[in-house]
Amino acid sequence: MKFFAILFGLLLLGSIYGIHESFAESELFTVAARDYERKYISLIAGDEIEYVVNVSGGKNNDIEFTIYYPNGHDDGGGMIYDKFSDGFTAQNSGTYVFEFDSPSLLTNKSVKFSYEITKNTYYVYVSDLPNYAGNYAGNVIYDATEFWKENLPKKNFYITETKNDADIIINWVRDFGGFNDHIGYSYIRLIEVGLGDSNCYDTWKEYDSNYITTIMAHEIGHAIGFEHSDNPKALMYPTINPDLKRYGSPCVSPQSLERTVESIQSISQIPSKSAGGCLIATAIYGSELAPQVQQLRELRDNSLLQTESGTNFMEMFNNVYYTFSPTIADYQREHPFFKEAVKIAITPMITSLSILNYVEMDSEESVLGYGISLILLNGMMYVGIPILAIMRFRK
Repeated sequence: MKFFAILFGLLLLGSIYGIHESFAESELFTVAARDYERKYISLIAGDEIEYVVNVSGGKNNDIEFTIYYPNGHDDGGGMIYDKFSDGFTAQNSGTYVFEFDSPSLLTNKSVKFSYEITKNTYYVYVSDLPNYAGNYAGNVIYDATEFWKENLPKKNFYITETKNDADIIINWVRDFGGFNDHIGYSYIRLIEVGLGDSNCYDTWKEYDSNYITTIMAHEIGHAIGFEHSDNPKALMYPTINPDLKRYGSPCVSPQSLERTVESIQSISQIPSKSAGGCLIATAIYGSELAPQVQQLRELRDNSLLQTESGTNFMEMFNNVYYTFSPTIADYQREHPFFKEAVKIAITPMITSLSILNYVEMDSEESVLGYGISLILLNGMMYVGIPILAIMRFRK
């Protein structure tokens, strides 16, 4: 009987103090009478936090609890009795202050604050593509991250210019050189992805776009917490599907997609290549995740392609654009001065297109109206102003 009484007491104590709470972080502290304690937690917009507060001490086991947001507002506060659990999604990046204020004049309060953060926002640093990379390689970052965003809608990926700010760092490898037959590698926040190998008749050949995209999506899966799957059809399966032709030749064999992280689950899809991207802008800004490239893509997907006239325009535009853009994009990567010249040249156009972010384009008339206005505006900038300048110079 004594044993069962002790066991019952431990179970009761565990229910009061949250011994069985499975949160990653937990702090036990004392709030003195007529005093308060604050806990500071940094969150990035989109991150989720779940928390549990257990209180003991005094007559009511109570404490006043308030959350202060980075924008200066608060949740209004409230009294906790014994235990309280809740959670929220961070709307702003910054430091969130969790304040525990003792209402008691005489009694100290014992508080256990447990919480767990689900990271949903990732900043990605992408190393410069080497000159030997194919013109499509710059698109694989976008294609791979879009796969995860489609399957896990709360996940967001943003490009960053510095490694110090990055959650994920991506490096390119020309050839793993037969290192355990690896073609991709992920460890903590570092990802390395192979661009080709010399396994085909001892001649180095670059991989095709679907192959690199699949490698990248797999390794990003590890970086955000997914382990290998035992489902051969899953993206997180440790070997790649040999049906994905690596170089469009008979030299095809399964390759290892290596690395482990803590297990969560698997997703049984392999991403397909997205619709054509802006090759010239991607080569200039370094990634499909760059804000300028995303602006162009969102304009295309969310506005132009939502109307018949916009769709017809994009079809005609693509028929012309993709006849020369791969060559220009390759030349930009090989010649930095040319890259900067093109960047200067297209900046006015991209700036003018940003106007469309502040207008409604939900009808054929609005698309045609704003489209014609922007064509005239860009015509004036790129043709009218130079002509006027030449005429003035001649005078």
